[in-house]
Amino acid sequence: MKHIIVKTVPITLILLVGIYSPALSQQAKRQRRKQPSVAAREALLGSMTALSTAKSFHFREVQANVGPGMGTRVVNTGEFLAPDKYHATTDMDLVGNTGSAELVVVGAEMFLKVAGGQWEKTSADAKRIAQEFAKIRNNGLLENLLKAKNRNVTLLGKVKLDGEAHDLYQFFYTAQIGTPVKVRNKVWVRTSDGLPSKIETHMDVDQTGLLRFTVNTTTSYSAYNQPIEIKAPI
Repeated sequence: MKHIIVKTVPITLILLVGIYSPALSQQAKRQRRKQPSVAAREALLGSMTALSTAKSFHFREVQANVGPGMGTRVVNTGEFLAPDKYHATTDMDLVGNTGSAELVVVGAEMFLKVAGGQWEKTSADAKRIAQEFAKIRNNGLLENLLKAKNRNVTLLGKVKLDGEAHDLYQFFYTAQIGTPVKVRNKVWVRTSDGLPSKIETHMDVDQTGLLRFTVNTTTSYSAYNQPIEIKAPI
């Protein structure tokens, strides 16, 4: 019965709807733009790969964990020089207890200075350093993107960020943190060079009713592939 109704709609009415309903037309365009596609996944994959292979960049990472009896905020600000140089200042607020520290990694050497203290050379855990480098490059997102299906990636549209044109992508994947956790990512990719300027990650973690909390992480990137000098402080 539905097919008969569609076939009997006058063509003039269809044309009039297209001419006199620009709002409907614009809505249709937005819906088409928001559809996940092979192109969206490939474009985001290319952008995240470019981040993972960048020679250098500046970053600012803000992570906040919120839950019953929990309220932490950690801000890392610094720079990375491939393959193995890193400098960052960390400001922490751990349930009302605040502090700060500065860290420099040069090859296999690591140096730490806490607020009000002096630089000290500390033992370098190669595995821990590699994990930190992978985190600041958002390699976890890249690894999940490589395994993702096209439907998990959506181009939300074109936006302005800090006065520059960006493509805004949304990407979902499931992580195992005790129990399966859905991770929602938004990535702002500069249209001028295809590099990510900002990545937002959101997780709601529920450990089988024992512990429930929310993790929000926002990382901003700038000064890609620009000259950076990172030296051992002592």
